[in-house]
Amino acid sequence: MKIGFVTRQFPPEFGGGVGTYVAEVSRALAEQGHEVHVFTIRRPDDRPADGDPPGVHVHRLRWDPPAADARGLSGFWHAANEWLHAASLFHDALLDFAASTRLDIVEFPEWEAPGWLTLLSAEWTTPSVVNCHTPSDFINELNQTPALRGTSFEWLEMALADAVCAPCQAMADYIDGRVRLVGTPRVLPHPFDADAFCREPSPWPADSKRIAFVGRLEPRKGILTLMDAMERVWQIAPDVHLDLIGADTPDAPGGGSMSEYLTSRLTDATAQRVRFVGKVDRAVLATHLAEARFCVFPSRFENFPNVCLEAMAAGRAVIAGRRSGMVDMLADDGVYVDPDDAEGLAAKILTLWNAPERCAAIGSKVARRVRENFAPAKIAAARVAFYEHVVGAYAGQSSLDRRLARVDNAVWEAVMPDIADAVDLMLHRRVDEVTQGVHPVAERIVQKVAPERGIKRIAFYGAGQHTRKLLSSQSYLEQHGLRILAVIDDSPDQRGLTLGEWPIVSRSDAVGMDLDAVVLSSDTIESTLWANSEIFLNAGIEVVRLYHFPVREAVG
Repeated sequence: MKIGFVTRQFPPEFGGGVGTYVAEVSRALAEQGHEVHVFTIRRPDDRPADGDPPGVHVHRLRWDPPAADARGLSGFWHAANEWLHAASLFHDALLDFAASTRLDIVEFPEWEAPGWLTLLSAEWTTPSVVNCHTPSDFINELNQTPALRGTSFEWLEMALADAVCAPCQAMADYIDGRVRLVGTPRVLPHPFDADAFCREPSPWPADSKRIAFVGRLEPRKGILTLMDAMERVWQIAPDVHLDLIGADTPDAPGGGSMSEYLTSRLTDATAQRVRFVGKVDRAVLATHLAEARFCVFPSRFENFPNVCLEAMAAGRAVIAGRRSGMVDMLADDGVYVDPDDAEGLAAKILTLWNAPERCAAIGSKVARRVRENFAPAKIAAARVAFYEHVVGAYAGQSSLDRRLARVDNAVWEAVMPDIADAVDLMLHRRVDEVTQGVHPVAERIVQKVAPERGIKRIAFYGAGQHTRKLLSSQSYLEQHGLRILAVIDDSPDQRGLTLGEWPIVSRSDAVGMDLDAVVLSSDTIESTLWANSEIFLNAGIEVVRLYHFPVREAVG
């Protein structure tokens, strides 16, 4: 078959699970003799693209999206600007490619909706499937973070697809319950080369007192329940040590660094039993797993997490949240918990801790299971059978009329306001400011902060893309009496770094900098930053919010 994949993420710039999956499955399909084309993007600062999977044709599209303010897409649309550009970029590239080379089928991820514009084109006749990795609004719901604009396009893309698949039953059930599809989503696991991660599973060291959590430190991963459980565990088994392996996040209760929040909960005694490892590469992760007796992943939801497959490959038993794709991975060999039941989780941890022989036996079984059930060659063959079924069902030809007929009113009702808002914002942007290269929100900052006379010293709270764009308006802000002293961020990984010429500091460090105002610089988590700004208010520092009123007012 001639198979196409669309993804914004691909080696050497993985960016996430979508890129990992596409790299693995494209390699496996090419090894079986299929012609595979991957359409992805290349940023100017990406590393050289050497070492692409053998036999895979990788088409890297030049990534040069206009700044969000150049389209008028500020406010809650700011982050979705890249989604819109990517959908347009892939639309043009795929139609150009199809004009000379016929693909049998193309697979899009639902994540960030790169295919919705292509699927709305009458010129697009290639049968297309959507593989669900976890919709953005579901992630926001699980983490209790504000929703982005534009996530409705993910649901539109799924509704338009000729077929939909998901790597686990829990994800397929969730999708099927949310949107009308051409049929029930097919469950197709992702491939995993266990031997490439861990050639030979080994027993844990005889003196090991460690268990491991792997994942971002965020509520969705069950980290808060885990820490509640560990407080109970240490009352009975104080020799248990916990490794937290994964990146910090600003998603602590009330906002702020999760690692700092977790540390604040530890006593002098328990602090010696927790090791904050941070994010590591796969080779280092394998070393940490080899030191652990077992792994604990009490996620509120996971689609098809590689960390579980990696733990299985290393021969480690896994305690897993029962509402997740880990149930499909582990089957009868998993130890399952309710992700909100700290007492139950503590009991499961103590049970495995006190039964090392059972723990080792489970580890041996899951090591065999991951190699037998998720081998790339086996998974690739199942995927080809699915593709051939879809192509046969449509006689190799998709049509816009049939795609549109699948989209029910509920999807259109969700999508049309987003389309209308995007057009409205683009039509009503301040062209004079855009032409001068001034971020539209910079004027609002001046209106709220600039003094009638003298200089005001300010700092931006948030070291993300929103702040990067605002810092490009430095000269405009200075003309109006605003002097930028620093950037504040809650992630410990950012401390000591700089953003442009400005140092990145903690909230407590910022209080000592003689600031007049702190500007909350995020259009997606402003409420989180506001909830964490009491330290500034108590110090008499003005805190400026930009997006706590209706979107059209927020964009200037």
